[in-house]
Amino acid sequence: MSRPIPVLFCLLALLLTIPAVAQKGKSKKSKKEEQKQEEIYNLIAQETCDCMDGKDVSKMKSEDIEMQLGLCMLGSYSKHSKELGIEADLGNSSAMEALGEKIGILMFGKCPQTLMAVAGTLEEEPTVVEDPAGMGADEVYWEDGGEELTGAIVRVTNAGDVSYLVLKDEAGVEHELMWLRYFEGSEPLLENPDSGIGRKAIVYSVPMEVYSPKTRDYAVRKEIRALTFVE
Repeated sequence: MSRPIPVLFCLLALLLTIPAVAQKGKSKKSKKEEQKQEEIYNLIAQETCDCMDGKDVSKMKSEDIEMQLGLCMLGSYSKHSKELGIEADLGNSSAMEALGEKIGILMFGKCPQTLMAVAGTLEEEPTVVEDPAGMGADEVYWEDGGEELTGAIVRVTNAGDVSYLVLKDEAGVEHELMWLRYFEGSEPLLENPDSGIGRKAIVYSVPMEVYSPKTRDYAVRKEIRALTFVE
């Protein structure tokens, strides 16, 4: 799942220890000064957007995206920090978050597609945990509730506009896995879903509730998120 946008705002500030903002003096700023500062913040946001716009984040690892995003923001911030009339305070994490949130909000108004692409690519890797039910080596579970299954695809079924891959594990248990949307590894099955029948695969799925017109209630289905053929 993609990181929520608020988390991304915090990330923007924390990357590369971006200096926090500490206002010089306690005097109130005039409206003219506030307007000038807002213009500079908008300029930093736009320059960060322009910097990230030339990067193909879909082909970058999450750590590389974080590094690049930090470099883009830090580069612009460094150019305009004197104009803002601020000084660095590396130990002030609250101010760091505030800066990142402010720039992030402004960026969202200028390059929402770029930010959404970054947020989607920065999806956290699910963490594997021990099989909670002792089901055996064919099943691996993850902290996000997902499940990794290994077995052979035995058939493909259709229910309206939704297809299901039925996978049989080595214990002979069949698992009905919902093909609802794009998932990594789906490309070989697009033109001919039946081409996967009989092939061994590792499938990662997550549980989700869907409405069942048959029972007139919600039912839990396993949605495919990734598939890898192993032979």
